[in-house]
Amino acid sequence: MRLNIIITGCLLVISTAMAIAPSSSTPPAQYTVNGVGLGVSEAEVYHLLQGLTVRKGAYGNGVNSLAVYEKGLFVYLSPRGRVVRVQGTSLERDSHILFSRGDPEERVEKVLGDATFDSLPRQHSRDSAQGLRVFDFDIPKVHVMCKMSDVGSPDVRQIATITM
Repeated sequence: MRLNIIITGCLLVISTAMAIAPSSSTPPAQYTVNGVGLGVSEAEVYHLLQGLTVRKGAYGNGVNSLAVYEKGLFVYLSPRGRVVRVQGTSLERDSHILFSRGDPEERVEKVLGDATFDSLPRQHSRDSAQGLRVFDFDIPKVHVMCKMSDVGSPDVRQIATITM
């Protein structure tokens, strides 16, 4: 009988400790482009963009788009009204801006690491591909296009658009 009480007490202490112990698994980072993430509803997008002019378009395949020109933001919605693609000017993780339009292209690899696809070899000429360079990453699934700077040094590529 005494042994049962001791075992029950030990199990109670262990289960209590497990219940109050912090979880060792952290939730995955939430990436967004201009504050809009994949999978959010059309209503959530409108809520995020309150006060801005949103233009809605439709495609024949049931996909709708939302454009906010003053933010350089384009959102594509599935036929069920969920974001399936978003293109804009800044990439955020957990509400912190990682990089945005105008940052030098080196910032992309500094923040996200090595790209899974890079459109130009490391040594490239200024005129190749009209000065465009494209990076693709798997985590997050993001596509970054850089172009030659219009201002400042003409040999510096800057981030132009970010698509997720």
